[in-house]
Amino acid sequence: IRYLNDYATGLELNIQYNTEITKISRAYYKQLLRFKLRTKSQSVYICDVAIIRFTSNKFLINSTISTGLPKPNIPTHIQGMHHTVGYESISTNSSEYKGQNILILGQVYTSQQEIIHDALYTAGNSAFETAESLTSVSNILHLYGRDGIRLATSTHYIGDIRAINTKVIDSYQLKTLDGLLEGDLENVGFFKNKAKRYVLGIRLRENGPFTYDVTGGSKEYHKVIRCLGFHYDTSIFSKSANPKPIERLANKFPELYANYESVSVPNMYFAGSLSHSLDYRRSGGCCIQGFRYTARTLHRLLEWQYHQNSWPSTNLTTVQIVDHLITRINQASGLYQMFSTFTDIILIGYDEKHQYLEEVPVAVVPQLQ
Repeated sequence: IRYLNDYATGLELNIQYNTEITKISRAYYKQLLRFKLRTKSQSVYICDVAIIRFTSNKFLINSTISTGLPKPNIPTHIQGMHHTVGYESISTNSSEYKGQNILILGQVYTSQQEIIHDALYTAGNSAFETAESLTSVSNILHLYGRDGIRLATSTHYIGDIRAINTKVIDSYQLKTLDGLLEGDLENVGFFKNKAKRYVLGIRLRENGPFTYDVTGGSKEYHKVIRCLGFHYDTSIFSKSANPKPIERLANKFPELYANYESVSVPNMYFAGSLSHSLDYRRSGGCCIQGFRYTARTLHRLLEWQYHQNSWPSTNLTTVQIVDHLITRINQASGLYQMFSTFTDIILIGYDEKHQYLEEVPVAVVPQLQ
């Protein structure tokens, strides 16, 4: 926070703090279609460009609106889902779970509609982080999801299970203390038994009756914790400024052009984890390790589009190119985190004078001028 405050002060940035946006619309102002931002205190701000970025569930403004992914994913059509509690609201005091049987929903899995189910029910790291914090105090700990756990060490995708969160897998495989239950979440239900504990009901066939144990015993749980991820909050968008979501990703992300602009709302751009739709399951744009680079890239794209400032480049002679390439190969963290999404470009000039551009989105290379 101190660094950000010093940064804002040093550059004399015009930032409006403690301002909650309740509605975003578009309206004509001085003969131009612009964004109209209404605050909780009924103040109105007008801006030409809106940048939607992830930070928290508050809405800040100055041509930048911060929404993020604050809306928990709760599949209410699943029977008994009201018995579950979201990990965003559970107590962090582990002593409250001492000796309890815990069921955690959210193990990474695939399905017949792999991409949609991934977006809806994949919250692997949050589920395994929760399991990691409870395994030392709980009695029985089960994680429920589909088969096919994907480890980040194997896929190089930071959204998959991180090594730091795999202790429960070791416990399951080597000590039989915990359990990983495999099955389609669409075919389960949650019921309260006579002991006022929760039991897991399973359909043996689609739309069939549930089979479950209501007598109690080892299959009952004191708590069922839901770790199924989030959706970005669209409640502040009016019809005139509502960005179109991507259906193939379960409407979890807005649909964007390669320059991070909404396909349905001109001059509305997305930064942070909300722009992950452009590199979903390919690069690290879902987390700070990756979206710090996509945010900088968005800045450079907007510098060109609205201020005609060229992409930053390094001037090199022919002799210097090889040494510069070797340095980039060893030090380019942006290309490492956003592999297959960003690339470096060398513009070959006359008289052995060349330009080196760093971390350009591959998808915008055809539009370079």
